[in-house]
Amino acid sequence: GWDHGSINAPGVARALQDVGVSAVAVHGRTRCQRYTGSSDWHEIARVKEAVSIPVIGSGDVDDAALIAERIRHGIVDGVVVARAMLGNLWFVHQAVRRVAGEAVVDQPFAERLRLTRRHLAMLIAYHGERRALRIGRKYVAWAVKGCAGAARLRALVQTLETPEQLDALFEQALTAGPGTDGWFQPVFTSGDG
Repeated sequence: GWDHGSINAPGVARALQDVGVSAVAVHGRTRCQRYTGSSDWHEIARVKEAVSIPVIGSGDVDDAALIAERIRHGIVDGVVVARAMLGNLWFVHQAVRRVAGEAVVDQPFAERLRLTRRHLAMLIAYHGERRALRIGRKYVAWAVKGCAGAARLRALVQTLETPEQLDALFEQALTAGPGTDGWFQPVFTSGDG
């Protein structure tokens, strides 16, 4: 809906189902909320109750245990993961394992950097070096945040232009190791990222 007084998601979902749509994804915020406030999972659950097609929930999906609970209790059939992956590319793996009934621990620092490097390699293969390294700077900055000397390394991230510079930066991060506060877990408010 446009605002809380005009919530229409269940009706829209029924209309979509009636014309043959196979599934719907619902974000639990109104247009007026924009990127503020919390996603309303009660409204998403109302959509699930209104239709027989799969309902995919979106908004504030950042807790693997909560994802599993929402699916297990039939609130949704699946979720859209977005900002929870920023700074934690391992999150989807954790969520999938949790939905399967397994607990998955946080990724060790070295593995976190390895996964980020793999992500950048895929960006390079898709976009080419120059564009991919510009796009990927934010992922690298999130990956090294929390290691010893992270501020200096994050400053270097803004100058990344070659895969060799990227590898050297990751080597410096590995050598420095995690900072005294451990792994940085970014906390995003709506609209960040």
